[in-house]
Amino acid sequence: MELLVASAVGVLTAAGVYLLLRAHTFPVV
Repeated sequence: MELLVASAVGVLTAAGVYLLLRAHTFPVV
C-alpha cells in the first residue's frame, strides 16, 4: 500500500513539475 501511495505521489509530482516547466517554456519560445 505504501509503495502504491509513494508511486502515486511521485507520478503526480513529476507531472506537476513537467506541466510547470512546459508552461514556463512555452511563452519563451
